[in-house]
Amino acid sequence: MNCLGDSITEGYKNREISWADKIEPLVRAEKINKYGIGGSTVSDYVDEHPMCIRYSEMDDSADFIVIFAGNNDFTRSVPMGEPNDTNTKTFYGALNTLLSGLREKYPNGKFLYVTPLRMWNYAHPKWNEFVEYDKKNKVGKTLKDYRDAIISRCEYYEIPYLDLYNEGLYGRTEKTRNAVYIDGLHPNDEGHNIIASKIAGKLKMQ
Repeated sequence: MNCLGDSITEGYKNREISWADKIEPLVRAEKINKYGIGGSTVSDYVDEHPMCIRYSEMDDSADFIVIFAGNNDFTRSVPMGEPNDTNTKTFYGALNTLLSGLREKYPNGKFLYVTPLRMWNYAHPKWNEFVEYDKKNKVGKTLKDYRDAIISRCEYYEIPYLDLYNEGLYGRTEKTRNAVYIDGLHPNDEGHNIIASKIAGKLKMQ
């Protein structure tokens, strides 16, 4: 199984242990390949290890491919573009490149795209204020706009998705945030357990 993502998949602030490490016994995978890099975006609008490029370097023999991405495209204000874009400097264009490329690379593979988690009072170094999922970024988009784009392209490429934007980790109050998050974005160990269970449940349906 290949797990492509950002700092959440990397296990940032959680001893580099993430949902990808915890899912192995749940799905009885022979091997888990973690391709999580902190700050990674889908688009190459910014030079942050873009997934629309580095997916091609993943293990060719994987039978399951999980993509968990989009938070950094929102925080780095990647332009949305249009649904049929091929320009990877836009979010739609990068999604089209990534998803069509994965379909070609793994013609018999099974896929799952995990939408971004909501952000709750998260202190991002490139924002002048705390980031909330419903605030607009520098190009006037909310995190939901990126989530909606992901679902649109997944449906086009017939790729199943898990909507963690709406069914992820709740953190509206300090108590609920502290139960599953480290900082309002990155899950703690229990948060990763919950995510692993949700992803495993979705994979078992395929």
